Amino acid sequence: MLAAYAFSRFRFRGRRFGLMAVFLVQMFPQFLAVISLYLMFAKIGDVLPAIGLDTPWGLVLVYLGGAMGVNTWLMKGYLDTIPREIDEAAKVDGAGHAQIFFRLILPLAAPMLVVISVLSLTAALNDVILANIFLTSNDSKTVAVGLYGIISGQQDQNYGLFAAGALVTSLPVIVVYQFLQRYLAQGLTAGSVKG
Repeated sequence: MLAAYAFSRFRFRGRRFGLMAVFLVQMFPQFLAVISLYLMFAKIGDVLPAIGLDTPWGLVLVYLGGAMGVNTWLMKGYLDTIPREIDEAAKVDGAGHAQIFFRLILPLAAPMLVVISVLSLTAALNDVILANIFLTSNDSKTVAVGLYGIISGQQDQNYGLFAAGALVTSLPVIVVYQFLQRYLAQGLTAGSVKG
């Protein structure tokens, strides 16, 4: 959100290069860097074991790095639709950049934050490849990797159990979406008044 706000509202040296870098980062899938990420987190685990391989926090960092480009670009596009007159009116009233961001822009950007949150949650729950590579012990496997393990063996392909697990796994996403849908609709209708 902070990077998108800076790209959307401020003009600075390197802005165009930064936007192109964010755009190019999202063009390549995160899977292309899996070997370098694996080696990097293996070395990080020697220094900081809490965020190394086979830790949930290490996998969260990998997901954050992979989603950063797309989420920044989406948020920047949304922030560009919020009128700059709101910022200018707040500056006239004596508000600083932090007050404008936290009191005006952040509440107006709530609908896109909800969209990004739901998309990120869904992507993290559905990921099998990176989670299977970074989490090696059975105690730290994600639900998607566990479901894949149910049908991956040659002898024990239990599709009924897999289907039931997939259905149960989809319930949290549905509940989160249903809960946040109300706030999404409120944010879209409340918006800013353009006069």
